[in-house]
Amino acid sequence: MFKIEKNVPIPKRGADKKGELRLALEQMEIGDSMVVPNYMRQATHQAAKAAKIKIVTKTINKETLEMRVWRTE
Repeated sequence: MFKIEKNVPIPKRGADKKGELRLALEQMEIGDSMVVPNYMRQATHQAAKAAKIKIVTKTINKETLEMRVWRTE
């Protein structure tokens, strides 16, 4: 069954809805790094581009293809 709710505001579109990955990138300082799983490779590059953040990546595990992401600017 569905629950009907009243007075729930409609969320804003666009930049107000940032993903967890983009928020993490924005919180990083220059020189900071984090490990990102293989399935998030493309999303990482897209989030950095959307936030206008420069990053450098390096695969750190040949089996799982995890990568380390450094913020450079």
